[in-house]
Amino acid sequence: MSKVPNSHAIDSEWHRRNDRMGGVDFRQLYRRRASFWFCDTYIPTTDEFLRSFRVLDGHMPTTGFAAILDVLDFNPKSVFLTGFDFFTSGLHNVNEPWREKKENLTDPIRHMPELERAWLIANMDKHPITVDRAMSALIPNARRAA
Repeated sequence: MSKVPNSHAIDSEWHRRNDRMGGVDFRQLYRRRASFWFCDTYIPTTDEFLRSFRVLDGHMPTTGFAAILDVLDFNPKSVFLTGFDFFTSGLHNVNEPWREKKENLTDPIRHMPELERAWLIANMDKHPITVDRAMSALIPNARRAA
């Protein structure tokens, strides 16, 4: 699955002015990585992508959070979340340093992991989600798996 559409999904003067159109026009991603897609891959429509974008008040969801929303769309009987810490560990992709570049701090749609955490806290009771021990410390109202 991909989390972004094969389209110019967001109009952003900041991205245009800073020559960062790859952050809002995802078509180049698919052109550049054409040989990467080794199997049929689900690509969301622009509307599907914008739904998760709007859930976070106009911020880009992380890949993990986008996956959570996609799974929840299927109304599963249960979902177990593990490995998420909203970058509080300073890591992403398991063992890579999470470094937000200075120039990204002014990006009006940048990742905001604290909004993802807040959404989970606010919506935990609406979904059949359980979490691991580490996540239960970050999400006070979470049901912890036995």
